[in-house]
Amino acid sequence: MRLAEDSSNSILIVEDEGLIAVDLQRKLEALGYVVPAIASSGREALRCARSMPFDLALMDIRLKGGMDGIATAQALKSEFGKYVVYVTAHADQATLNRAKVTEPLGYISKPIRDADLRSVVEISLYKIKMERRLRASQACLSATLQSVGVNSVAEQLTGWSSADAHESLVTGVPGPSEGSAFHPKTFLSRVGEGRSSASYRQNQTVFSQGDPADAVFYVESGKVKLSVVSAEGKEAVVGMIGSAEFFGEGCLSTQTKRMATATAFADSRIVRLDRVAVLRVLRSQPKFASMFISYLLARNIRIEEDLVDQLFNSSEKRLARVLLLLANFGKDGKPEAVIPKVSQEVLAEMVGTTRSRVSFFMNKFRKLGFIEYNDRLEVHSSLLGVLLHD
Repeated sequence: MRLAEDSSNSILIVEDEGLIAVDLQRKLEALGYVVPAIASSGREALRCARSMPFDLALMDIRLKGGMDGIATAQALKSEFGKYVVYVTAHADQATLNRAKVTEPLGYISKPIRDADLRSVVEISLYKIKMERRLRASQACLSATLQSVGVNSVAEQLTGWSSADAHESLVTGVPGPSEGSAFHPKTFLSRVGEGRSSASYRQNQTVFSQGDPADAVFYVESGKVKLSVVSAEGKEAVVGMIGSAEFFGEGCLSTQTKRMATATAFADSRIVRLDRVAVLRVLRSQPKFASMFISYLLARNIRIEEDLVDQLFNSSEKRLARVLLLLANFGKDGKPEAVIPKVSQEVLAEMVGTTRSRVSFFMNKFRKLGFIEYNDRLEVHSSLLGVLLHD
């Protein structure tokens, strides 16, 4: 899955055996990847890193010509932040132990099979994409804090302690110097300068990928799906936003175009807040700023959890987690056992697997009594056992 905006499809080949290198290039290009160069030595690989962009290096672990593959991989990582997949024939255990230090994304054994190459490269590039998304989220949070003149999350923002901030959010008691009239939920529920509210039917678009990023949105009720479409037309669901959550906050940083499409997953009521209006209230109302930053921190944690989920959990566990999140398990408030009707195609896009696998596990969950679905989808708390079972 290669997304248009953060596409990861450029692969450097570092291999000293010419025939193997050319065969690798042919196979990668047949899969739709770009091979900007073939390096036959470690020093040549480093020169390539200085002069051309690439996302991943396929590295011969027993590279000859001075620097071996492990030393080259270490230099690529430390100097250029590049990721490596090792290509190896019969590496001994001592060599593999040395290789682990460089934290490679994977290994491919010689002779190279097409299916193995496709699998390892796709998984590795997906890991890179998720890592970049996590860094982008962290940069967005940092930029948002800086845009309102904040260096720390609570005390410098509000002039009061994080414990006071938490108590104020829970009790509704105004914080220092903010006055008793302002309440974030009241502010968000009323139309005013820079604020508008609209109802969206299920599957109605809120904004599209590539649209100008000029506002933040707040979900009063319902759910919103965030999805991206690759240059080849493939769609992937990258987020699900529930009630009392924000989306589109990238406009507060350097994002000028929408990176995803937002669609109402169910009938929803959504508040639109102009970028300038959000920045104004962040500067002037500590209570709103604390609420908004708490959301950004929770969103950042959620992206980290998504990354771990994709890297380490089976598709069965990932599907169980998606269903539980859709039903609001693990969040404040009562879980919504009955969730909006969702197709297996959409679930497959959210989980990162095929529709047939989703169908198999959905039938399994239903037989075990974890879910019920006919005209509606009902999730039982017993589904948590799938996540807890090793």
